[in-house]
Amino acid sequence: MFPFNVLAEQRARRAGDERVLYGQLFYTAAILVGRVWILLILVLILV
Repeated sequence: MFPFNVLAEQRARRAGDERVLYGQLFYTAAILVGRVWILLILVLILV
């Protein structure tokens, strides 16, 4: 029973890590998209 609990805990922790990873990826992607939009708007204003 004990090893199973440890395995389940590791699996849950791994799933949590993946969730955090995806969250960071989404956050960076959002920042990059925001910067691209700002650059596009600046270019349109300047041109």
